[in-house]
Amino acid sequence: MQTARKLPQFLPQVPSRWLSFVYGPAEASLAERLLRWLTGALILFGIWLRCRGLWVGTTLPLWNDEAQWAVMLETEPLTQLFIRPIAFMALTKAILAVFGATELSYRFLPWLGGIATTLLAPAVASRLFTSKAARFLMVAVIALHPSAIDLARDFKPYSVSLAVHLGMLLLALDYLKSRAPAKLYLTLGLGMVGVLFAQDIIFVYPGLFLALGFAAYRDRKRTLLFSIVASAAATIGILLGLYFAIWKNLDREGERNYWGARYDVFYMADSGRDSSYLGWLGRQYSEVAAMPGTRREHYEAAATPDTPPPLIAQVDKWLWFAVHVAGVAVLLRRRRLHECLLLFGPLLVLTFFNAVGRWPFGAFRTNLFLLAYVTPIAAFAFEPNGVSRRLPSLLPGLALVLLPFFALNKHFHTYKHSCSATSYYPDTIARLLNLQLKDYDGGGPELLVLDTRTCAGWRYYTRYHPMYEGRRSEIDGRFQVKCGKSTRRMLLKARASAARGERIWGIATGERQREELDWRMPGYRVFSETRIGGEHILIGIEKT
Repeated sequence: MQTARKLPQFLPQVPSRWLSFVYGPAEASLAERLLRWLTGALILFGIWLRCRGLWVGTTLPLWNDEAQWAVMLETEPLTQLFIRPIAFMALTKAILAVFGATELSYRFLPWLGGIATTLLAPAVASRLFTSKAARFLMVAVIALHPSAIDLARDFKPYSVSLAVHLGMLLLALDYLKSRAPAKLYLTLGLGMVGVLFAQDIIFVYPGLFLALGFAAYRDRKRTLLFSIVASAAATIGILLGLYFAIWKNLDREGERNYWGARYDVFYMADSGRDSSYLGWLGRQYSEVAAMPGTRREHYEAAATPDTPPPLIAQVDKWLWFAVHVAGVAVLLRRRRLHECLLLFGPLLVLTFFNAVGRWPFGAFRTNLFLLAYVTPIAAFAFEPNGVSRRLPSLLPGLALVLLPFFALNKHFHTYKHSCSATSYYPDTIARLLNLQLKDYDGGGPELLVLDTRTCAGWRYYTRYHPMYEGRRSEIDGRFQVKCGKSTRRMLLKARASAARGERIWGIATGERQREELDWRMPGYRVFSETRIGGEHILIGIEKT
């Protein structure tokens, strides 16, 4: 008979079930308890990283992509914004109405998705694996994955999507293990409403309904089988409604060409990068398989066409690919039919959608949800067998995740860099307002030209953010704002009509724009040029 756990008498007493949760089973060894505590610490650390810049430390300003969507959410009806998940945008709109247009309001749902992802990972791992090494590896990857962390602090739906996929996987595995009707209905319910929060949940449906239907058929549960078929039909109805209302109207060929040329997520025969579609697909699949090791971006960030990434980054990529292949082999050799349908199904369906030009394929931000599938596939390589049984439980997670994280991380996500970016809009705007006051005669607004990467940020912070709520009329009186593709071209165009002594301001972003601004204009002098945060360049010119 197991004795109830108790703390020493001089300490405040807590229920024994909480002590069992912390310490594990009474028969657990010290090594098993240490692994349990380290896993818990990883989860808490992952949650803390997702809180940085939102709840902890200095607030991270919205960057260009976020600011563009923030302005659209403020100025356009929801019906024009449903290229993003309907429920995600509608709930964000409701949050803004209650709490105001702050950075946290826009990022609250992605943050919730990030927290849910971190907490769901150990639950999913416990359903999939018997090996402590496999469980610890999956928890470590999800908790410390750079894209999962940064997109949990970004006004995009991808963090919510990852949480929905992990939740769906957890519910499906629970039902397949217990065969409890209540868990089946929960799974089917999330499947039907999940598309309203994560459009990419459609890639799960074929494998999900096949796995659930096959289980009900083998158990001869006709009522449950009917419920699965009815749910699949209702889900198809929802998808058809979304297709005819939204997706049908998208410019498929234009989107394919744009994203394919810019990010290499569609096969472009005329790009010259690959000799065939299969060659391109194999290259992209190797990137997807290595997604759990995205931390190697710390090496690749410094690479140029003339200076390839260090060898260790390539070794890391192919090591993850080898682990992925080993995991696939374990799943197939053990004939884990349900797991194969749930884990391989989304990859196969996504490949089909990409082939017909409907969805990007590759290690791209829209595919963050694939982390819910490629991570457990890799972890299956460490399920008990002749080799992995002799490995210490910590070794895979330590070598593949923890060591790269602490060895390569220089800032511990003080700013965003993975599938996201960090901006310095508030500092730039404040500096501009202060600089412009010098020698400003108040005779009328001065021209301010902005490029495509600064215009949305200016509009968001000066029009909608509470920071400048009481100064909007003043700012409108001091600046006449014009937006264009290039700050340099806008400045050159503005000088033609400028009067003697007239000042013109500009804000550019990035090194390319900085190179464009490195020029001399006859009849003008640059009286102010300031770099802010290593990202924005604030420039002031005056006609002489």
